[in-house]
Amino acid sequence: MRRVDVFDVSDLARARCVLCASESIRPLVLLSRAGVAPGKPDHNIAYSHTVIVRCDACGGGFFEIHDHDCFDFEEVFDQNEWFAIDRASVKTIESKLSTCTQPLTESCTCALHGSLRATPLPVGRRTVGFQGEAHIPSIRIVLRSGLPTIDRQQ
Repeated sequence: MRRVDVFDVSDLARARCVLCASESIRPLVLLSRAGVAPGKPDHNIAYSHTVIVRCDACGGGFFEIHDHDCFDFEEVFDQNEWFAIDRASVKTIESKLSTCTQPLTESCTCALHGSLRATPLPVGRRTVGFQGEAHIPSIRIVLRSGLPTIDRQQ
């Protein structure tokens, strides 16, 4: 039987909120994960995750998409993408969180996870480069048919 590890704050690539820079962040819903996080036993070259993070300081949060690769003969490669979500979006997710028994496991098949996975993030794999983090895009979470979903109508 496969061991299911619960995602925790130490698995995040980012240690501060994208909105207010507070360190008071915590994972809220894990949407996907492949592999074992770097620094953990059984880590083997590649790892990735997509997680929704809540900030306890400002009430907002962000989506984090993290891809990691560390072949022995190459440099470590980490690619991250973040999408800010406002306080109202976090509240929308939290309003339905009680319907999920495993919010921090990637294998959960509940309606909440299904709804949040159904609309792909507008990932363009932007290079942060000279713009820095000032250009982290914002997205909104709304209720559709009673479930939180990514608003593509922005």
